[in-house]
Amino acid sequence: MKANRSIKRTKEEAYDLNPVLITLILSILIIIPQYLLGLIGGLGKNIKVIDDFFTYMDTNNMSFLLIIYLTALTLFFAYIFARKILKRDKISLGLIDDRKFISYIKGILLGFSLISLIVLILKSLGFADIVTNKTDLNIKLFLIFIPAWMIQGFEEEFLMRSILMNQISGKGSIYQGIFANSLIFSILHLGNLGFNLMSFINLFMVGLIFSLIFYKEDSIYMSAAAHSFWNMTMANIYGIRVSGFSQSGANILKTTLKGSPLISGADFGLEGSIITSLVLAGVLIILISNIKKKSSPK
Repeated sequence: MKANRSIKRTKEEAYDLNPVLITLILSILIIIPQYLLGLIGGLGKNIKVIDDFFTYMDTNNMSFLLIIYLTALTLFFAYIFARKILKRDKISLGLIDDRKFISYIKGILLGFSLISLIVLILKSLGFADIVTNKTDLNIKLFLIFIPAWMIQGFEEEFLMRSILMNQISGKGSIYQGIFANSLIFSILHLGNLGFNLMSFINLFMVGLIFSLIFYKEDSIYMSAAAHSFWNMTMANIYGIRVSGFSQSGANILKTTLKGSPLISGADFGLEGSIITSLVLAGVLIILISNIKKKSSPK
């Protein structure tokens, strides 16, 4: 694989900080919002305004939404870290794209299409029941979730792909960058409800797909949108757990996964299903084939 523009720029200008240390710093940045939320919630139990706020969020199924929005804080600190400490410019971070809007739309379609395909396969095999959510749907909450997922997906892609993948690829090899950041992406979900070997494999494969898209497009926007709307389609279109996390009241459909956990994904959701593995394997084959064709001499 040949270095693209963002990897070349990283190789030329980025500060050569140990990847293990970078991973540790990024991991700390990821947990900061939830730590602050827990700290404020704990200290606020004796302060009526704060206690009422957290009670309201809990009773209206909005705590999960708050956690997602707080990933903006991680994104802000990660951007400062990349620019000031690692000396990375916007090109090396994949932030320069003359067709960023088109790239983002392509990512939305990809994320939505992949989840829809997996759900339809499960339904056709009898492992999913889907009904319209007529009683619990909160349209306002649904709309509020859209920018939240956009922030969350961009944040994870920026950390894993823009910073970590290109840092490793620029100072080592591209294969190392793609493999390592995808592995770390999967490991970061280790503590989630229902996490098992199948979900580990699937998240690793998802990480590979987003990494290859980032490499192929030399831009963060398509992979960020695919990530955001992969999550949103699960949570707010089909009402399925996202990596073991669940929320209610803002999903258009209600999907009940049933049968063998190997096929349904059980508590972890679609990302723990072998059907997801097969779909992701197909996408990987197509992506790798396209990258090979693009890089082969004419």
